[in-house]
Amino acid sequence: MGYALGSYIGARLIGVVIAEDIKWNNNILIWHFQVSEGYRRMRVGKQLMDELVRLAEGSEIGAINLETQTTNVHAIRF
Repeated sequence: MGYALGSYIGARLIGVVIAEDIKWNNNILIWHFQVSEGYRRMRVGKQLMDELVRLAEGSEIGAINLETQTTNVHAIRF
């Protein structure tokens, strides 16, 4: 199963998370996670992550994984 969640202001997409269930280890792997630059630090990313967690609750998912580069300071802080 996959997940594609968006955060909108009107018709404008300001945040997105795309993820999939990885059956062999009961995890969700996030393939893409992004919030538009003008909307960062406004809890848009947290709301997207909270919704992904909510969707995973009640299933046998053990973890949600997101990888980033060691140089991506903003992603690491998030």
